[in-house]
Amino acid sequence: MKNERRIFFTADEHYGHANVIKYCNRPFSDIACMNAELEANVLITMAPFKKDAPVVLYHVGDYSFSHEYKREGPANIQHIYLKGNHDRPSMCDAFSLVIQHHGVHINAVHWPEFADNKYAINIVGHVHTLWKYKMQGGSFLVNVGVDQWGFRPVSIEEIFQLWKRVKQGREKQDGHEV
Repeated sequence: MKNERRIFFTADEHYGHANVIKYCNRPFSDIACMNAELEANVLITMAPFKKDAPVVLYHVGDYSFSHEYKREGPANIQHIYLKGNHDRPSMCDAFSLVIQHHGVHINAVHWPEFADNKYAINIVGHVHTLWKYKMQGGSFLVNVGVDQWGFRPVSIEEIFQLWKRVKQGREKQDGHEV
């Protein structure tokens, strides 16, 4: 896979949002601890890939509750920000986007209600702890929010593996592993 672009997704980081710790029962004592852990997990998750290929991290909404939170990172990680309900439009690259990976078109949008069933996979956020994935109208919806993925980004390869297991009946379709 050398020189192939590595793709990751995350959502609902809520940098700078003290109440999200309480609302989502996050295991952090304060904002500084949460922010530091989220930042460290991005670097740890992507460290094995940064030297081999370009890395892109799609933030699928609600990056920051505090609009002043920094939006820069290592130069070898490209960050793309989609609009969430707590993000200023001027700080986002798009409302939604469609990418193609291994011949499959994938829609990414913050709100599950804007998922589009014409795509095999919809990558969403917004629902925090409610569910990790589900089937909806023949489309596979994956919640890439940090609350569902150990406070780290998820790779497109992990999403594809999960989708295949659900299609094969090896995992329930309601977000609970068999």
